[in-house]
Parts: sequence; structure tokens; C-alpha cells
Amino acid sequence: MHPVYFAALTWTFLTAPRPHLMSYQPLPMYFNNIWAVPMIVRSISVGSSFWQMIEATRPYRLRNFSAHSQSLPLLLKSKFWSKTTIVEDGHQYWRSFFATNGEHTVAPIFVPIYQDAVHSPDGHLMTYQEQYIQKRRWAWGVSDVPFVLTQMWARRHQLPRSSWLQALRLIEGHTTWAVTSLVLAIFGWLPMLINQTFRTTVFAFHFAADYQHLLQFAMGGMVITIVISRLLLPPRPRFRLHSNDLVEWILAPILLPLANILFGSLAAIDAQTRLALGKYLEFRPTAKAVERQALPTTN
Repeated sequence: MHPVYFAALTWTFLTAPRPHLMSYQPLPMYFNNIWAVPMIVRSISVGSSFWQMIEATRPYRLRNFSAHSQSLPLLLKSKFWSKTTIVEDGHQYWRSFFATNGEHTVAPIFVPIYQDAVHSPDGHLMTYQEQYIQKRRWAWGVSDVPFVLTQMWARRHQLPRSSWLQALRLIEGHTTWAVTSLVLAIFGWLPMLINQTFRTTVFAFHFAADYQHLLQFAMGGMVITIVISRLLLPPRPRFRLHSNDLVEWILAPILLPLANILFGSLAAIDAQTRLALGKYLEFRPTAKAVERQALPTTN
């Protein structure tokens, strides 16, 4: 934990208008061993940390994730966390939400909690396998959808109408998780595949150039993300550059988009398909070989 985390948590709790109706969410950053993991896993870990930073700026969308805090009265009111779900952090948000008839909110704490990136002691291939399993387990949060919709309907007279917007955000989040990377990968040629006459239109003539300009515009946002993420990372330890490090950087433009599909879309589709077919997952801790690195202790 960051040295000022408990001070920030205490201050946020004491200044909150209804502290016993709130959860308190710090910024999870998977930086403990960030330079010890393969580049693909490193980019995934940094991306997860960056996404949580973005969500923290939108408290109306924020939900419990990983390390979070609640007061004892709220835990008692929600009957503590579920023992039957393997995605207990996000599920605890909904247990608290319904226990308080929709009055539960999440307060962001802009202080990091440093955690371990996925790192198997059995080598890179096992690390990739563990990363996929972790992402699939996170995507299993889609199992909250039937629970939420059932509770929403049962409590429809007690909950504010805006509560349905939270349910829609839950569904939208898991839908885009499963399809966004795939859509970005195939959107350039998908219209022509679906509609053969599309290629004869004026729009089709300009489509390739327009789509390229759109991706170039999006690249600007990616550059900003990379710069901010790099500023957040701990100093890179000095070590001898190995040949596989060179290969990783050379293949990065190809590997990273494929990683987004494999560890993003396909992991989510895997979890959702298993849920639909009743092939339920069991909780399985992720392998994380700890290699502590120098982390910021100020600011």
C-alpha cells in the first residue's frame, strides 16, 4: 500500500456525506513486478491500471474492484461478501447496492494500491496461460447480470428508476468487453463481406481512407496513454538485454492487437459461453512469482 493510503481512506470516510453507505476504491496498479513479466503481460497490466484510473474520474460508473474498503455497518447490512461467487469484489458492489435500496455509491481514492502482475515461475508460456485464466475469471463478472436483473425486478418499487441505468451499464460493459477488439480487427473489411454490393458505392470508395484516418486519430489517444502510463511506472532495473527482449519489441505491433483479442474478447466470450451453457468456473488463484521492485513512496 502507498504510505498515505490509510490517511487518504480516513479523510475520505470522515468527509463523506453518508460514509456508511459507501465503498472506498483506491487505484489498483500492477507494478510490483512489472519489469519482470513479458511485454504482452506488462501492457495488459498497465492497461488494467490505466482503465481503473479512468473509471475513478467517473464515480457514477465506479464499482468495487480488487482492494477496496467498506465500513462494518455496511458489511453487516449486506451480510458480508458472497461465498458462492468467484468475482466477489464486483458482486459485493451489488450486494451493498440492493441492501441499501440503491443508495450505495463508490468513492474514489486517488492513491495507489500496488499489486503483482501475472507472473508464473514456470516461464513465459505458463505466464500467458495464467493471464488468460485471470482475464476469464474477471470476465466471469457477467454472472452478476441475472442476479442484478432479478433483484432489480423484485425491488422495483423500492429502487429509484435511475438504478436501471446501472444495470444497463453492467450489461454494456460486458458486451463491449467481448466484442470491441474483434470489431476493431475486422471492421475494415466486414461491410464488404456482409454486403457484396457495398464495394460499388461511393462510400466504399472512400471507406478505406476514412477508416485509416480514424485509426490515426485514435493513435493519438494511444500515444497519450502510453506516455502517462510510462510516467507512472517504477524505474526500470538495469539488466542485460536478451535476444527475446529484442524479438518482443520487434513483434509488438503484431502481438499487442492479437493480445487484446486473445486476453480481452476471447476470454470474455469464453466466460460468457460457459455461463450460458452452465459450465461454471471455480475460483483459482493466479500464479504470481513475486519480484519486488522500487516503487514511488511520495506524491
